Amino acid sequence: AVALLCLLCIPVQAQVVINEYSCSNDNQFYSNLGGFEDWIEFYNAGAAAVDLSGYYLSDKADTPDKWQFPSVSVPANGYLIVYASGEDQIAAGEVHTNFKLTQTKEEHIVFSDPAVLLLEDIPLALTREGHSRARSIDGAGTWSVSTNPSPGGSNAAISSDYMPKPLISPPAGSFTGSATVTIVSPDASGQIRYTTDGSEPSATSTIYAGPINLTNTAIVRASVFATVGDQLQSFPENNTYLIDESHTMPIISVASEDYDVALF
Repeated sequence: AVALLCLLCIPVQAQVVINEYSCSNDNQFYSNLGGFEDWIEFYNAGAAAVDLSGYYLSDKADTPDKWQFPSVSVPANGYLIVYASGEDQIAAGEVHTNFKLTQTKEEHIVFSDPAVLLLEDIPLALTREGHSRARSIDGAGTWSVSTNPSPGGSNAAISSDYMPKPLISPPAGSFTGSATVTIVSPDASGQIRYTTDGSEPSATSTIYAGPINLTNTAIVRASVFATVGDQLQSFPENNTYLIDESHTMPIISVASEDYDVALF
C-alpha cells in the first residue's frame, strides 16, 4: 500500500516537460486556425498518460496562471502540442492558448500545477526563422537549437547553439574621406565573414582578414561561423558607414535580422 501511495504521489514534473518550442514558425507548420502559430511541445516520459486539466501555462513569470489547460492529456511516451495563438480555444483537436509568444521581448514559458506551483520557467531564446529551441534529447536537461523542428516527434537536427555575434567598430555614423572598420569574434575559434552591400553573410562571403578601409558609403554586416564543434552561424551584426554624405535631415539605416518578430 505504501508503494502504491508513493507511485500516486509522483509529481507531473517528473514525467511531463516542455520539450521543444518555436517562436519563428514561418511557412512551416500550419494550424487549423489558418496561420503559422507559435507552438510549445510537451513530452511525457512516463508509461501512463498524464492529464493536464487545471494546470497553467503563461508567457509571464509574474503571471503564471495566465492560461489554464482544458481537458487534455499527454500520452505515455508521447507529445502534446499547444499553439500560442492567442485564440484560447480547442479547434479541430488543436489546443490554443490565450497568449502569443514574442522572442524579442524577454518572455518566458511558465508551466505550473493546479495550485500554481512552478514546474518550469524557460526564458525564450532567439532562433532564426524556421528553427526551434529543443532539448538535446527528448526530456533531457540541456537545451539546443533544432534546424528542423519536429512538433509531435522526437527532437532532431540538433546543434548546441548559435555562435556569438561579432563586434564591429567604430560605431555607425558619418565619416569624412574614409572609415577603417575592424571586426572581432568573441569566440576565438570562430571565422568571421562579412559583406558591404547590406546582404546577410553566408558561408561563401568574404573572410575577414584585417581592418576594412571604406571610401564609399556601405553597410558592413558580419557573422561568425564555427570552425570546430556544431554551433550554427551567428546572427549578423551590422553598422552603416556614411562616407562624405551631405544631408540636412536625420538619417535612419535599417537592416533586418533573420528571426520572426511579432509586431503587436
